[in-house]
Amino acid sequence: MNILWLIKRRTMGQDVISQKYGRYYYLPVGLAGQGHRVTVLALDYKNTHSECKTFSGVTWYSEGNLISGLFSYVGKARELILTEKPDWIIGATDMHFSILADLLGKHYNIPVAHDIYDDFETFSSGRRFRLNRLFYHALNRSRLVVSFHRKLSDYLQRRASKPRHAVVTNCADASVFYPMDRLACRNRLGLPEDIPIIGYFGAMQSKKGMDVLWKAFERMRVKEPDTLMVVAGKADKNIHLDREGVLYRGFLPHDQIPYYINACNMVVIICYKTLNDLKHSMPLKSYEYMACSIPFVAPDVGALPNEKGIAGEMLYKPNDVKALTQALLNHLHRERQDYPKQVTWTEAAAHLAETLVKAAPGGKQ
Repeated sequence: MNILWLIKRRTMGQDVISQKYGRYYYLPVGLAGQGHRVTVLALDYKNTHSECKTFSGVTWYSEGNLISGLFSYVGKARELILTEKPDWIIGATDMHFSILADLLGKHYNIPVAHDIYDDFETFSSGRRFRLNRLFYHALNRSRLVVSFHRKLSDYLQRRASKPRHAVVTNCADASVFYPMDRLACRNRLGLPEDIPIIGYFGAMQSKKGMDVLWKAFERMRVKEPDTLMVVAGKADKNIHLDREGVLYRGFLPHDQIPYYINACNMVVIICYKTLNDLKHSMPLKSYEYMACSIPFVAPDVGALPNEKGIAGEMLYKPNDVKALTQALLNHLHRERQDYPKQVTWTEAAAHLAETLVKAAPGGKQ
């Protein structure tokens, strides 16, 4: 197959191309590894220049920024369609890429698939420009809608019933996220060797969400006074990080996160969106924590209660300080946890390729 992906260059604060990050690096690379021809066209919201690189078997194009680069992005997409003659166009990462994929697919008579890695209805871009109607119209006109989890897939099938639907899970990079010796990781990072450490790694955008964590941590330290919390991620200006027992390590490179995860006794996931925005969520961090065999606790929302390996005692009532405090205490002294074998990105890409073949016109490659 010859596949053209339309994406934004940065997802979850990371650069897909330069940092070789996440779903939209590993799925195209995995497809290329199976012998398919793959081109990725990324819209760069920050930089204004265009570039083209070929590595990991994929040709990566990057165009402009959100405003001035949009016209060059569409122009480049049209050029690639005419020169590369793709068998599939895949729109991904946000509503407007799915809408653009639909328009180009119809104009050039090319099958379109959509890869939905999160609940796009919760994204500010879709809300700001009121793209829901156009988005679901685009999904309904496509041949295939791929979702990252069954719960979101079931919802999208109700909103767009005409195309084939499939699930291709998110994964953790097994070459980066795996169990490591805790003491060695603490020595590497300059952390104390012999006291309990909790980790929180992620965005700190909501003062309300973080306040629940701070209060729960303060309460649990009444019973476990030696406990430290290591925190890393982008923090909004209203997030107060100068707290007793809290070590803030800033925004870390993605390849440093596994050492911090493995240095911890346990890690925690919190609600940083409204509960309504989390009803179809499944945090990518949960896959990374399971790959490292580290105990973690998370809010009882979205797809988490239905995920294999996530037991009920790992989940707490969202935004409930008492419930989170008890969950932290219950897991603080647990040994490493056994989770089900994780799907690899190579396996996920193979499943995507098989799904594309089945969904293609005539069911042929």
